[in-house]
Amino acid sequence: MISEHGWGRQNEVQKSLAKELSANIFLLYMPLTIFALTVWTYYSDEIMTGAVSFLDWGTSLIQRLEILPERGSALPLTCVAASLCAATCLPRSSGWARLFVALTVVLLGQRYLAWRFFNAFDLDADVNFYLRMLSFVVELLVYTNSLLFFVQTALPTERSGEADLAEKAVLSGEYLPTVDIFIPTYNEDVHMLRRTILACQSIDYPNKTIYLLDDTRRPHVRSLAEELGCNYCDRPDNKGAKAGNMNNGLKAAKSELVAVFDADFVPAKNFLSRTVGFFRDERTAIVQTPQVFYNPDIVQRNLGVERQVPNEEDLFFRVVQSGRDFWNASICHGTSFVIRRSALDQINGFPMETITEDFFTGIKTQSLGYRLKYLNEPLSAGDSAINTDNYISQRLRWAQGTFQVLFTRTNPMLIPGLNLMQRIIYSSSILYWLTGLCNSILLTMPLLFLYFDFSPVRCSVSESVQYWLPYYAFAAIAFSWFVKGRRSFFWSDVYAPMLAVPLTITFIKTLLNPFGTGFRVTAKSSGKDSLQISWLVLYPLLAFFLLYVGGLTYFWAKTGSISDLESAPTMIIWSVYNSILLFLSIQLCINVKQRRKSVHTPCELEAQLKCDGKEVAVTVQDLCEGGARIKFGEPQKGRHAVRSASGRILLDIPSIGIYEMPINHIRITKSTEAGLAFDATSTEQQRKLVEFVYCQPGRWQDKFVSEIRGAANLIVSSVRLHPFIFHRGAKSPATVSLPLEHPHNQRSSQSLETLTNSA
Repeated sequence: MISEHGWGRQNEVQKSLAKELSANIFLLYMPLTIFALTVWTYYSDEIMTGAVSFLDWGTSLIQRLEILPERGSALPLTCVAASLCAATCLPRSSGWARLFVALTVVLLGQRYLAWRFFNAFDLDADVNFYLRMLSFVVELLVYTNSLLFFVQTALPTERSGEADLAEKAVLSGEYLPTVDIFIPTYNEDVHMLRRTILACQSIDYPNKTIYLLDDTRRPHVRSLAEELGCNYCDRPDNKGAKAGNMNNGLKAAKSELVAVFDADFVPAKNFLSRTVGFFRDERTAIVQTPQVFYNPDIVQRNLGVERQVPNEEDLFFRVVQSGRDFWNASICHGTSFVIRRSALDQINGFPMETITEDFFTGIKTQSLGYRLKYLNEPLSAGDSAINTDNYISQRLRWAQGTFQVLFTRTNPMLIPGLNLMQRIIYSSSILYWLTGLCNSILLTMPLLFLYFDFSPVRCSVSESVQYWLPYYAFAAIAFSWFVKGRRSFFWSDVYAPMLAVPLTITFIKTLLNPFGTGFRVTAKSSGKDSLQISWLVLYPLLAFFLLYVGGLTYFWAKTGSISDLESAPTMIIWSVYNSILLFLSIQLCINVKQRRKSVHTPCELEAQLKCDGKEVAVTVQDLCEGGARIKFGEPQKGRHAVRSASGRILLDIPSIGIYEMPINHIRITKSTEAGLAFDATSTEQQRKLVEFVYCQPGRWQDKFVSEIRGAANLIVSSVRLHPFIFHRGAKSPATVSLPLEHPHNQRSSQSLETLTNSA
């Protein structure tokens, strides 16, 4: 049963654990530090002599392996070309092919790091030595993160075939366990909640009960639940945040399974029929499905590349998670999943130890021997972060919750019951968020060269071509091949500068006070219509960018006095690349207006406009919750009927069950088309619209981009200044509107926007 311990008690326990762990670390490392200093004091000369001998041995080994410089540079590039040809001839679904490609990346990376360690250092105890050591450690962490990515994605598990068999048992009525559907809400607006409730009610499954879990005790939300006929649950406080809210819901819910949807996520009609059948296996505790999004993320929107670049989160939810499933190490990510109630009771409900209850739910159930199965099918869709501030806030919450795992008894390296690969893969999540600190250091290194003539990396152009380029080039090729176009390798770098400083601060704050910051809900609503700048995110990016501009100018002026001319070209290229990424990140801090506030569905639906008792045949070509775009069957007759109508105009779309939809305004565009804005709609009409726009099986399709196209889009985006051009305002298409005195021209700004978007 659910634990009755309050959140305050949980928090005290976690703080106690954190202090205990800190004390243990101190007690462990203090003697080791004293011992190391003592040894260094008495044997420093011998240690330095041994280190020099070791480096000399490593350098001579590399030189023996690659006797001639020409041969040394040609050989790895030839291997890259040969591996590329081999990879393109092999099927992506082949496990052996994927292992071959991954192993090639690993070997090229180890070759580069071996050269960096043995050849790029000298043992002079100056600033350069320590900077080079620091940069090497950072590169080693980045390489390890890359290595773990290929380990996790080398053997993806596809469960669609298993879902097909399981679905038959559900549709035939052979297996129909009861399901409680939880919709936890905190500050979401009523329109969003209405949409989600209607979508959950439209799921084709008989034994389901819907619970709206309101953590802010709002009377109008209670009224909404009563209006739509779903259960309403609240509580007197907010202990445990989202986890506490759902645990409170468990007191009322009694079904065998629990499905969870965040307030902005709308499921497809077949969500339960595709997932419930997996629970015939008694060892299955959770079935998780991907998060996909019905609106563009901040990079797509602020840089104007909605159609050219996939959503940033597709990489994790469509590629990494299915690879983790092979090792039974997929994570539960808080929405769009189904969990067995008995397994949930065994772990005392949703964990409240940290602010990422989903992450801990997966670890705890898997540590008991249960399976978390990942069905890699987009069976629901949600709302992306509305602006850069919310995007950063959301990522920092995920990072903080992941770092907090180090200070709890659910630490994946310590908790009993997990196997070695599960521990490694769960720990890779911690390393992933630690790359924010690595990126902050990598942004700083070239500046030290430009301003102070330090050499954090000793590397000539020929050495870069010989050692770094083969690894980097094949890593890019392999990444693109592994992810099947769901993310461009080069676009991955765009997100790094923006997150670098915030993640670094979060990491330090979490180490100092692991449980000091509470749960913060990500805002889910339409962005502002006016220009909005995310200043807190912009300041460090702008500072870095100006430092790079000044540093490159200063370097150009003092070229004759550079001490490490051999490394200068490499450092300049690195600086220019960082400057481009920073410039793109600065543009991301300028939040453009979201033109479409409703999801639009292209379609071809036969319909009729009713104007003063006359029916005008039209085809609906685009439909959303607020309006539609239509094409007249007979343009001249249709336009005349609309212009001469004196009463209300109604729309019938029989094929999806919509009748007498009231029209607030019509704007005629072109000669054959018009945009419609709907007036107040009934609950049944809203239900039909939500079902058609959001809930059709197969509604959410993947977006793919080739690596070449992705790189081209990155170059174009860096120079076209989309946020600045966008806010200058684009001219609306030429339209023929109804006269101002027409009875249907009494419109709101919202209906006008719907018309413009539909047109």
